[in-house]
Amino acid sequence: MSKADRAAMARGTLTSGIDLEQVAAARAALAAMRQDMAQPCDEPAPVAWRTCILAGALAGAVAWLILG
Repeated sequence: MSKADRAAMARGTLTSGIDLEQVAAARAALAAMRQDMAQPCDEPAPVAWRTCILAGALAGAVAWLILG
């Protein structure tokens, strides 16, 4: 690879030896794949009741040790 090719690659403008139609097809395929992917949920997952019970028990135990 020549110095000019390396400089072009660093700038993102290297086109020699690259099939631009294939690149365009790959970009279109990626865009279609991105459309098919599931969107993330906007709402956070609910906290399980066991987590609340354990957090309350831990807080109670710490308070009992400190105040006890």
